[in-house]
Order: sequence, then C-alpha cells, then structure tokens
Amino acid sequence: GSLLPPFPLASGRPAMRACRVRMARGPRRPGFSLLSNSPRHVFSTISSQPPPPHRSWMEFAQQKGEDGMGPPRLRDLDPTGYFGGYYESIRDSHSRRTHSSSSGRGGGTAPAQWQDEAPGPPGSADDSTQTSSEGLAFVRNFNLRPRDLVAMLDEYVIGQEAAKRVLAVAVCDHFNHARRCLVDPDAAALERSKPNVLIVGPTGSGKTFLVRTLARVLSAPFVKADATKFSATGFVGRDTEELIKDLVAAADGDISAARHGIVYLDEVDKLCASGPGALGLGGGSGSVNTKDVQTSLLKLMEDADVSLGAAAAPAGGGRDGKDARESNRISTRHTLWICSGAFNDLHRHLHAEERAEDAHLAELEAAAEALRDGPEGDGEQGAADASAAEAAQLRRRAARARGSVSPDLLVATGLEPEFIGRLPVRVRCGLLQEDDYVNILLKSKASALNQVAEDFRGYGIEFSISESAVREIARLAMAQGTGARGLVTTVEGIFRDLKYELPSAGIEHFFVDEDMVRDPDRGLE
Repeated sequence: GSLLPPFPLASGRPAMRACRVRMARGPRRPGFSLLSNSPRHVFSTISSQPPPPHRSWMEFAQQKGEDGMGPPRLRDLDPTGYFGGYYESIRDSHSRRTHSSSSGRGGGTAPAQWQDEAPGPPGSADDSTQTSSEGLAFVRNFNLRPRDLVAMLDEYVIGQEAAKRVLAVAVCDHFNHARRCLVDPDAAALERSKPNVLIVGPTGSGKTFLVRTLARVLSAPFVKADATKFSATGFVGRDTEELIKDLVAAADGDISAARHGIVYLDEVDKLCASGPGALGLGGGSGSVNTKDVQTSLLKLMEDADVSLGAAAAPAGGGRDGKDARESNRISTRHTLWICSGAFNDLHRHLHAEERAEDAHLAELEAAAEALRDGPEGDGEQGAADASAAEAAQLRRRAARARGSVSPDLLVATGLEPEFIGRLPVRVRCGLLQEDDYVNILLKSKASALNQVAEDFRGYGIEFSISESAVREIARLAMAQGTGARGLVTTVEGIFRDLKYELPSAGIEHFFVDEDMVRDPDRGLE
C-alpha cells in the first residue's frame, strides 16, 4: 500500500499512533522510502492496520479530511513524492514554511518544490509566492483592453491620440504580464523588456494630466515625482531609491503589490547635461541634477534590489533573520516606468524641420495637381496619379514619424544613451490647436467651464455661454503660449469679478457672449 501522513492533533504536533519517523544513516532499510533522492529519511510502519472502525488507511485519511481535523491527503498535497520536506517543516520550528496551530489548520505548509503550485494558507511568510494577497487584486482583476483604456482617457483628455494609444498598450501589456507571473511563477523568471514609456511634449500639451488621469482610472500603486527633486549622492536632495519606497507606501506597505506598480517621473528634460556632446536642445543646467542622477536611475528602471530599511533580526540570528531582511527588500524587475519632459528647445527645432518638410510636400502635391489639370495624353494623367500617390505616401510617413522622437535627437538634448535605452517606448505630444482648446472646454470632464459652473451653483446661479464666446476663450488661451493651462487663467480672469458681484445681486441666471469675454467689466455693467 501507500503511506499516508500522520494527521496533527489540536496541539499541532503529528499523531504517531499509526506510524513513526526514524532518522537513519547508511543504506536503505525495508519500509517506505518517501524521499527518493536521499537515503537518510526512512519511514517504517508500526501497525499495518488503521484504528477501528476504519477498514483502510485511505478511509481513515478521507474521514479525517472531511471532519476538518487535518490537512488533505498526501497524494493531493505532494504529487511529486517528496514527502521529506513535509516532515522537516513540522520538525524544524525555525523553518520559514512552518505553519503553527494558531493558523487554524494545525498542519505544516507545503514543501518548497510545490509551494507555487498549491498556494499556502493565509499569512504565509513568503510573500513572493502568496498570490492570494488582497493587494494584488488589481492585477488578478485587470481585464481592460487598450481601446477600453483609451475610451476612459477620452472623457478627460482631449487630443493626443498617439500618446493615449501608446500608454494604453504599454499599461495593458504590463498588467497582463503581471497576471501571468501570478499564475505561472516561471514567467516571472523569464527575461523580458519592460515597455517603459517616455512622453515628449511642449508645456501645456497634457503630458502630466494624461498620466495623472491614467493613475485615477487604474487602482494600481502609483507614485509621481519631479526629476528636479533628486541629486547625486553626497549632495542635498532626494535619493532616487526613495521613489521605490514611496511606491511601497502607495501600496499600503504591500511589497508584492508595489512590485507591479507604476512610477511616473516628470521633468526629465531638466536632467539633460550640457557639454560637447549636447546641442542645447534639452532643459538641463549641467549641475549635479543631470548625468549622475541619470546614472542612478538606470538600474532602478531595469532591475534593482532596493532595501526599504533595516529589518530587525531575532536574537541568535538564524534563518528567520535572513527572511526578515529579504522581506524588507523590493525588486523593480516588474515595475513600469513612465517619464515625461517638455524639451521646448527640441520642439522648436522639430517644428522648423516640419515646416520645411510640409513646404516640400505641398510642392509635390501642387505639381501632381498641375499634371492632372494639364492636357490629357502622352501619359500625363498616369504621371499625375503617380506623383499624387507618392506625395500621399510621404505625408502619411511624415505624420507617423512625428508621433515619436528619434534616439539621436534625444541624445542631442543631453540625455545619456543608456538612459534613453531604458525607455524603449517613446511618443510625442503635439501642440494643441484652436479646436482642441474648444473641445477641452466643452467635452472634458475636467473643463475649466465645468468648474466655474459648479462654483456658481454654490450660490444658486446658473449661466449659459455662446459657442462664439467659447471659441474666443480658446483663442485668448492659445495666445498665452502655456498650452491647456492657459484656459484656467483665461476663464478665471473672465469670471472673477462676476463671482464677486453676482452672488449678492440676487440673480439666478446670466448669459455670456463674445463681447463679455473680450470685456468682462463692460458685460458686468
């Protein structure tokens, strides 16, 4: 027959009525060898019959399992036959896999070789394999598709379609991989290039607002920091590893959840170094907040083991002390990084090149149109069609290229090639146009007009606004050159005096037209 494990008593110790464990050296003795690769653990039966009224040891095991008085049958616990680890975990009180009777089950935990296949009971010491943690619910429950995520972002962020698509794909890939790691621990050990993202865009193009909205939509641990707050080791300023500690704090101290979180580093253009290799297209000053900070971020963005502080070890050391130290460290192997920067000088350089490219494409399209309008025959019509197709293809190729930034231009800004290599996904946010400003005011849930409307509702006042007035606000905000932030400044300037006077005037509704936008004082009169 087969030997079944002894079931524990209420004290948590194994009952030895049915069998006993005898440790012996030397060759194997007759009996049941439960550890096939070692001659040291030999288990022999004392009684060949189970206690009455059970007719077989299998019946005895099944009855005990149904009564909840012990662990499941050993054949269900350990299909590989390595039973020795089970008994070792009971015998060794200092083993990290020991499960005390206070856990409510009274038996030892599973051996290490099948711990990942059968999740341990709640409260297991090894948090790296405890996929049932409540903090990892955002990973297990993640079922968004890129289109779903973009639809959520569209409610707040207007325009920047390329950036939204890139972020949606990167985030979905990140959390799908995290879920695979929980289901299959072998997937976590495979080499994988993380889809870290770099967003390049001028001031006010919506970079920060886009990532902040993404963090609001997701329930994952998220931390944001400005690159200007960090400095090289030995100088006044924050250390880059504090980013990871902040991520653990955002996960409420759950290290297993923080491993799969998101770190957002803004103002990375301020890290651009000045020197002979840089063309002055970045925004850095060449101080200690430049090259050395980039270097300190390299390992963190790829795979670093960060200490969260000194862990208290028990007296006498031992394995528990080692486990305490290991549990106080976090790996950034599966942490997603999103970086962004304005790179205003770079954008001016790119816009100059794009204007020249647009002029060339316009000449090609005009030449194709001239051929089409010319006399038919002698292949003129075919040449016109070919020229028009070539111009259309070049324009599509140019539009696609303008959605990203080449690595050589980023190196020219003063970023280190190694730093750029850690950000393989790069996307560019374009300048907002007048229609974008209008749509932000009318369609975004975070619109400045919506905020003003809520402010007036606090006084019991409603207002209406004409479409021409909205477009005039968009033109005034666009003229400020600060991007979407100019909308808040413009709207606040128009409605400030109205907020002061109208709550005391006893009116319940007013109308805003284009003339009031241009001259709020006259409109108030």
